[in-house]
Amino acid sequence: MVLLWLLFSLFFILFFRLHDQYIAPLIYSAYGMPSKMHSVSFAWEFFDLFSQINMEGCMAAAIKLGKMWYIKQEELNLIKSEKQKSETQIDNGKMQPFFLVNALDCVGWLSREKPEAIPDMIGKIKSLLFYVIYDNNQARVKLEKELKFLKEYIELEKVCANEELTIKMQITGNINGENIAPFIILPLVANSFRQLFLMDLRNKFFDLTIRISEGHFHMLLGWSKPVDTSTLTNGNNGFMQSIDKRLNLLYPQSHELKAIIKTDQFLIDCKIDLRGAIN
Repeated sequence: MVLLWLLFSLFFILFFRLHDQYIAPLIYSAYGMPSKMHSVSFAWEFFDLFSQINMEGCMAAAIKLGKMWYIKQEELNLIKSEKQKSETQIDNGKMQPFFLVNALDCVGWLSREKPEAIPDMIGKIKSLLFYVIYDNNQARVKLEKELKFLKEYIELEKVCANEELTIKMQITGNINGENIAPFIILPLVANSFRQLFLMDLRNKFFDLTIRISEGHFHMLLGWSKPVDTSTLTNGNNGFMQSIDKRLNLLYPQSHELKAIIKTDQFLIDCKIDLRGAIN
């Protein structure tokens, strides 16, 4: 806009200058009038014409840009307000760290069946508890740290699983320097385990694939289900809506979240442009 404004002004200044030098003398001569004498320098005339041409335009542009700035500020304030309300609702509702409660319940079972695993499990629960208390309040956390806690949580679930469960996890790509909003990945994974353990299956599996490429995060999460199950169970639709609402506030038009139901498994496909977040 600024470039076009300067070019437009320069065009009219040159037009007036050419008019005064070549067209006006011909008109004066045709009517027998003396030619206009230029008593000021070209630089002074340039700035004089520039100010005359842009006086009205600058005032109109200032008013218009001021209104646009005010509207955008109001929109940004509204987004921040809605974000805070949503995060409060999430923290007080479906986004509660239920996985910590499940892990503590598992400690009782381990104390009877696998007492040797208790010390390591307590350490992992402590790390996750600090994550929930402190890191969850930050706007952004390092993706490397987030994935570290994710791995620890999956190890917890693997230890607690008192049934046949196959877990596969693959993380590829360069995560150095990448940041992500906390409490998005882990709740999705935790909810998947919760849904998996509620199902009556003989051989259960859990597959997690994460790819990071140039700021683009892609997570494909899958877990087994009975063949006759056709919908997401136990309120999982509401949970997905809560996650999607949070993503809409944090990464507007920079994410994609899909739930895919296949014959023998559920799939969660989550894509996030990590560099498209609202600051």
